[in-house]
Amino acid sequence: MPTDESRLPRMPVLPWERPPTTRNRKGQWMPGVCGNPRGRPTNARLRAKLAATDRHLELKRAASYEGLTPEHFVRLARIAYGKSWQSPLAGDLGISVRGIIRWAKGEYKISHGKEMSILEVCLRRTRAAHALVRAMYRRAAAAERARELLASMPRHKPLTPPEEWRIDGGSFLKRKIVPRYRPLGRVS
Repeated sequence: MPTDESRLPRMPVLPWERPPTTRNRKGQWMPGVCGNPRGRPTNARLRAKLAATDRHLELKRAASYEGLTPEHFVRLARIAYGKSWQSPLAGDLGISVRGIIRWAKGEYKISHGKEMSILEVCLRRTRAAHALVRAMYRRAAAAERARELLASMPRHKPLTPPEEWRIDGGSFLKRKIVPRYRPLGRVS
């Protein structure tokens, strides 16, 4: 009787061919697998992983936030102030209603300082349940922090070859190696 090829059992994967499991069924770290008897990765490994990731890309993405769009501004103000939102918002910000209308139409761009004050006023006014207002505030604040960090970082990569850099002891900070010159022979 011929056997159908698809109905045959697959070749079993032997235990030594499987990658080692690092967590148990509950999601807890298994002891001894990662090199740490307590189960989780060692701090040295975590620091090495953190040093290997490039924070510059993350900061660039956060800094690319262009600010509050007119659509988001109107949505945010309606959530915080209700149907007639323009004059109460203008009163809280200390500016004219005409300025608010210009922002809502997109005639003028909202500066970062004004955006932060709008978000602060809306946060004070809204209930704690409005996650949109909180999320927009966090995003704007993160963008400003990222811009400051990007401005403080050098714009170019160092021109020294990679063999002159080393990982310093346990701190995993990159520091430049000062070349040490050995004498070629005995100097008498």
